[in-house]
Amino acid sequence: MMPRRSVPTSVPTIHQKFWRPVHIGPRCLWVATVLQFAVFGCTDARLFERSSAGLQADRVSFSGRVCTRDVVSEDLPLRLVIVADRGDGPLYSTYDPTGERVRDLNTFTQLALQNEGTEMSVIGFAGRAQKLAPEDGNFTRNASELDAAIATLAIPQACSALGTCRDYFEGLRSARALIEGDVAESRAGARTLTQYAVLLILSGPQEPVAAECEGADDPDACQSDLEVEAVQEMVELVRDAGALGLKVHVLHLAADEPAANQALQVRGQRMAFAGGGTYRRLDNVGGLQVSDLTVFQERSPLQVKSLIAFNQNAAISELGPLTDSDGDGLSDADELDVGSDPLRRDTDGDGISDRIETLLFFDPTQLDEPAACRGLDLDADRELDGLTDCEEALLGTNANLADTDGDSSPDLVEVYALANYLDSDAAGDYDDDGTSNADELRQHTDPRSADLEAQLDFGYRYELEDEGIVQDLLVVRPEEITGFIEIVASQGTTAGVGVLQYDSFAGTLAWRDAVDEQSGPAVDLERALEEVGEDGFVLLPSSSYLEEEGEQGRFLRVRIDVRLLPPRDVTESVRVIFQTRQCLSYTVRNIRLMPTLETEDRFRGDNRILLFFGEATTERLQDPGPVRIAEVPVVFIPPSTRQPSEAILSVSDEEFVSPR
Repeated sequence: MMPRRSVPTSVPTIHQKFWRPVHIGPRCLWVATVLQFAVFGCTDARLFERSSAGLQADRVSFSGRVCTRDVVSEDLPLRLVIVADRGDGPLYSTYDPTGERVRDLNTFTQLALQNEGTEMSVIGFAGRAQKLAPEDGNFTRNASELDAAIATLAIPQACSALGTCRDYFEGLRSARALIEGDVAESRAGARTLTQYAVLLILSGPQEPVAAECEGADDPDACQSDLEVEAVQEMVELVRDAGALGLKVHVLHLAADEPAANQALQVRGQRMAFAGGGTYRRLDNVGGLQVSDLTVFQERSPLQVKSLIAFNQNAAISELGPLTDSDGDGLSDADELDVGSDPLRRDTDGDGISDRIETLLFFDPTQLDEPAACRGLDLDADRELDGLTDCEEALLGTNANLADTDGDSSPDLVEVYALANYLDSDAAGDYDDDGTSNADELRQHTDPRSADLEAQLDFGYRYELEDEGIVQDLLVVRPEEITGFIEIVASQGTTAGVGVLQYDSFAGTLAWRDAVDEQSGPAVDLERALEEVGEDGFVLLPSSSYLEEEGEQGRFLRVRIDVRLLPPRDVTESVRVIFQTRQCLSYTVRNIRLMPTLETEDRFRGDNRILLFFGEATTERLQDPGPVRIAEVPVVFIPPSTRQPSEAILSVSDEEFVSPR
């Protein structure tokens, strides 16, 4: 299960955040389907026109800003296959006799492995294709093994006994086999965040053409069509497996005669286009810069897919939300009807919640030991989505995905609302009331009851503003100087490598921007925290900072726990990088709080509210994708006690967590 904020004595978040009231002015209302966010227009309207009452203790709203993850700065998995030409000929004799390209590839590999999520493999081809690294498995981070494999590329290979001299078609097939193996071995949740890439390095045409093209009117055109088809099949393989995406890049070392180079350029461009990648031609090896190779690490960016709020203690019914004290999906009243305990999520203690047992026609008061759950940890919840792995095995949902059918309604929500959690039914309308199933689930109303009155009274109301693609600076968290809770770079901070200096005796911290020659003034942390408070940000100016520059000055804002600072002096280099994300500003209103009873693991009045934030690539908005979840506990004790008491509670991007 997800980590929870402690209640009711205090309400810090899982990221040591403190609640604060937020003023919400007129916003852009973005009316969106759950499947994907649509065009929005600025308005001060609401989803419903019924007049609103004053502050109600049993209603709460949430507001904040959440962004998709930057696939590079987050070190999300990248699996890169280098498929390189080793065919004897001009590549070795005249184009690059000293093996300069091999040295550049070694440097590229070292840079690529700086991202912890990157793993690589190397395939060489001439008369046949050969996997050079890794020795075992599909991909590796072993730099020595990769360096040795790339060094092998400096040794040319002769034609095969069958007369095949350059078979990069076989090289592509070998790359596909590695990707297929990795896909088969990875779990679905990890695959949704994994980017695959193939870097095909060519110096001449396929020789001879494939057997299928030997009798064709235009053998070269036939060969090119086969190559494009092979690339497209790889792309479809990765997409169908639910991975983030595949890009096929072509690096053309133009070592052949001009006419042959031009023909190969056309074929290389077609393959790169089919693979959504980049084609690059080099007429001489000296034109290759290592920085140019970074384009081959490009990944498919994540985009906003959905946002949905869900009070797990408000059971959905045709009458509106009903109290569900133990949050198992059955209201307290329904539990009394079926004989289960409304204060225990799993009455009989067999690891299956009462809602799941009634859904599957089990007896929630009798111990069950289904075969599907044998060998499983009955408390495990790999995706942190509120359904245990055992329950997911029984339901047929994927324990590695929060949204098995990819319709943007999380499995937990669909199971509790008796919707179809295995097949996308978002556009349907079970009850023919004119509101789609997806919108009913977003509103927390019953998709199987024509409950228009309940929708007006109890429906959650979303105000969403798409900020589009946002590029901002990210300070990579220091490893040696511990204690940082949050680090924010000013707009004027320089991307690059800066320096933090910590003096343990004086208790001071100083910052030097990447372009400054010396650090700014040392800041006494304890004194600064006394001025700004424990939740405040301490400003660390660089030496060139001028107060009148405002955000354009060079400085950092940091939140820090001085108790966790190192016991020694530390000078540490810190990277500042650009991250590219799509951001969404949101407010969700009219979330009904329920007067729950005290249970074995919950306080009286405890309401567990979940915010699900779905991400996907542009090409896969309707497929299962990664979901991040924020959990917010709010206590409501009738008639008017609520903690926290603010009408609108702020939830930050950092509070949306994933199982990774």
